[in-house]
Amino acid sequence: MIYSQTFSTDLLHTLKKEDVSYMLSLHYLSALSISRYLKKGDEFILITDTKGRELIGDAFPYTKVVNALDNYPYIRPFKMSAYKLYSVELFKGKDFVHFDNDVYLFKPVPEFEDTLVQSNEGYFVRYIYCNKIKHFDYILPDYTKDIRNNYNPGVFGFTKDSIIRDEYFNTFLEYSHKNINKYAAMPEGLQKEFFLLNFQDVYLVLEEALLHYLCEKNKVPVTEVIPDKYENYPGVWGVFYKKKYRDINWDDVIEISHHSWRKHEYCHLVSQKDDKNTHVQEVMLEIYKENKNTVNTFLEWI
Repeated sequence: MIYSQTFSTDLLHTLKKEDVSYMLSLHYLSALSISRYLKKGDEFILITDTKGRELIGDAFPYTKVVNALDNYPYIRPFKMSAYKLYSVELFKGKDFVHFDNDVYLFKPVPEFEDTLVQSNEGYFVRYIYCNKIKHFDYILPDYTKDIRNNYNPGVFGFTKDSIIRDEYFNTFLEYSHKNINKYAAMPEGLQKEFFLLNFQDVYLVLEEALLHYLCEKNKVPVTEVIPDKYENYPGVWGVFYKKKYRDINWDDVIEISHHSWRKHEYCHLVSQKDDKNTHVQEVMLEIYKENKNTVNTFLEWI
């Protein structure tokens, strides 16, 4: 099996030096947690660019680092998370799993028949669509307005003969390019600024909602790292009232997504990256206790 992560430095110049060091430390601990579950013959590959390779050096536990983003053959995305889908093409003809750089693993990744995802996020994309996306002139597939669920791709993977992987990647590229080109053609002004400011919602649809839509349409067997995530939390995304979703239970969302990591043996930080966050400190301490010598060596390096 190929395990992979992606690290683009396109926007690194916008960060302070201390923020880069903190980001690299989170990334390192993520890679370390994943590397513990490699089996004999597995590869663990970082997809990056020249600058990223220099920053990573030899400290991270990858079996291979590739500068594939130097020669990225498509229009570069506005949001760096979108680069991770390039793994679909780079590992064409091979089974692979991709992890975000803020994912922490405390158990082996389950085997899967076709498609692997982190979790079903319930009505989250519907909530975002009704409250935000539909108010912008983004170019998205016609069926977007009817999508009710999305898969979180903090972890995603495909078998080499997956039913949907090619359609997923090609559709993503098509609509990513259409929206980037539309932005380039827009006159300067507030409308253009807001179009870019909320652009991550385009990738929410193209990375997450599209994945769920294609799996459902093609009756793909989907394996979830965190199955039945919201099963015991009915109505977590609120109720649909006057064409908007209201009364979201954010306490439950945060509890389910972040503070239940010991139960799930898995953590995806997402918006919880603040270094004063006790939740993050708990996760880091757990990894530190299990890998004290290795972590100390890395901390000296950065």
